[in-house]
Amino acid sequence: MNIDQKLLGRLAALNTWVRAGQRAPHKPLYFLLCLGRLQSGHPRLASFTEIQEKLKSALKVFGPTRKSHHAEYPFWHLAQNSDGVCEVASEDPILLRPGSSNPSAAELIRKRAKGGLRKAYFDALQDLAFASMATHRILDAHFPPILHGDVLDYFEIKLDDPHSNDHSETWLFKRRVLEAYGATCCVTGWQSSFGCSHPGLDTVHICWPQAGGNDMESNGLLLNSLHAKLFVFGMIGVSEHFKILISPHLKTNGGIDCLNSGRRLLLPKTQDYWPSKDGLAWHRSQVFKV
Repeated sequence: MNIDQKLLGRLAALNTWVRAGQRAPHKPLYFLLCLGRLQSGHPRLASFTEIQEKLKSALKVFGPTRKSHHAEYPFWHLAQNSDGVCEVASEDPILLRPGSSNPSAAELIRKRAKGGLRKAYFDALQDLAFASMATHRILDAHFPPILHGDVLDYFEIKLDDPHSNDHSETWLFKRRVLEAYGATCCVTGWQSSFGCSHPGLDTVHICWPQAGGNDMESNGLLLNSLHAKLFVFGMIGVSEHFKILISPHLKTNGGIDCLNSGRRLLLPKTQDYWPSKDGLAWHRSQVFKV
């Protein structure tokens, strides 16, 4: 097995921590940070101090809400396999926290720990086509397509061409949701049509397919493009009573009323198509920023 096949196999297994549908994008985000640094010409290994804040910020933006975000987890755990994607080096032995499988952030800083891609993978990822394939593998497995461009921009990653195999809304899912909502944004009531298309209206999954969400009407919302992006980013959510929630982290210059805070969704006429309360609960837990 060549190094390219090994890396793709390792990437497919990155999301190893799963519990009750909770998202854990720590390792994928750390890999993407390492790739972005490679493409920007940075050294293979970087001190934990150097990358800590950017990684913590990525976990805050693209991960679920947590009381605190721990950049030390992926920095350490992605290197704890003899054939792992990354490695950690330090001047002195790194001590683990009592009863834990990882060190504290303070210990990594104290020991001047450095981390990054293993050399074989660092060298392989110099090839833009292969780096693009590896990036697509991560994006497809962990994030909905509407977020892919934002993730790439955040880490300053370049791709060779658009990827045709991203997990995108199937035509059947889009048709089902469009028909269920009468081609009307369920937040604003806005409609649009141009021939057989509906520009400015997007279908979004409530529970992401990457987390086991299905393509049925009850797992979809039809939103205008702005609200669709905000929903997938976790800047807006939906309560169990189908009312719009606004994240306290969202800052706008137009006043909160422009986002219809507390307004009830415009629901489909068929009750079977109403948003799944289980799906909405998953979104509030794993995507919505509180």
